[in-house]
Amino acid sequence: MLPAHWQSGAPQPPRYKPPTASAGRRFSMSSPGRMAPQQQQQQPTRLQETLSKIPLCTTLITLLCLILQLCAVCLDWNLNQYSISPAAVVYDHEYYRLITSAYFHLGFFHIAMNMLSFVGIGAWLESKMGTLYFFLTILFSTVMTNGLYIGICYFLGTFAEGKNTREDKCRWLDQSSKSGGRC
Repeated sequence: MLPAHWQSGAPQPPRYKPPTASAGRRFSMSSPGRMAPQQQQQQPTRLQETLSKIPLCTTLITLLCLILQLCAVCLDWNLNQYSISPAAVVYDHEYYRLITSAYFHLGFFHIAMNMLSFVGIGAWLESKMGTLYFFLTILFSTVMTNGLYIGICYFLGTFAEGKNTREDKCRWLDQSSKSGGRC
């Protein structure tokens, strides 16, 4: 059986036409028998090509995490002030911890692994979902997962045996979260 374009009446594949000087490029002879463009455009590197494919929200969240980590290390910030603490949220009403705890990391390895996985998965998800919907999903899931964690800790602290006073519950919540003492 012959390929379709060899059979009579079938359309022929397009033939290659080399560029000519009339196509808008000027050519000069760089070596005998070889034509090269006078102004060569520099090809992007693999890194530049990869970074250009990362969507906006993924890039901004990654940069936010990296900048916060750099500030935390260089300025010696106390991360217990920003980490999730059920006692601080429930009793001191520090609701900002529901969001800030997701963007601070404990060390270089922690942020490196989180950002590598986030960029890979986040870029794919954002391209499928759209930037605004992806951002709202990140924000919603951050608040909900931290809220669920606090709810579970509060539930366990409320019904734990012998934890009847506010101070006992607060102390138990701080111990369960490993975020330092608030009470």
